[in-house]
Amino acid sequence: AGIGKGQLKDNPLEALRQFGDPMMATVVGISLGFRKSVVLAGGTQMLAVSALLKALGEDLNRFMIATTKWVVNDRSATFLETAREIGIITYSADLDFSKSEFEGLRDYENGYVKEGVGAGGATWLAVKAGFSTEEVSEKVEELYRKLMKMKPSFEEGSR
Repeated sequence: AGIGKGQLKDNPLEALRQFGDPMMATVVGISLGFRKSVVLAGGTQMLAVSALLKALGEDLNRFMIATTKWVVNDRSATFLETAREIGIITYSADLDFSKSEFEGLRDYENGYVKEGVGAGGATWLAVKAGFSTEEVSEKVEELYRKLMKMKPSFEEGSR
């Protein structure tokens, strides 16, 4: 009962049911219901959402994926190539943590981390509001510093 390549190309909702996850179904549903421009904040999963929207007959001109350079530069994926094939516009946030005092943030630059938990979308919105990517990077560093100072409190509270 295996499904061959392209077998579900005319049935995108069945493909979603078989291979997607609840987040994808939710984003597709919200995107279909919202009739204005939509920024999909995320990485490769948003490529799948975009492909589903296109297969369902949506005009992708009102959609854009906002992600980070770490997703775009991930050698294990073909983000930009896939986005071009689908026909979706992309934005890549050029955050820079290479000089961070925190190893956890520097790990993004070293390729150990690419998950941005919406960092591309948040940065796109900040840039649209007039902030630079440098300012966003600095604010992330500041918030990270505050969280690290709270760390002992978290550990004490879990006992």
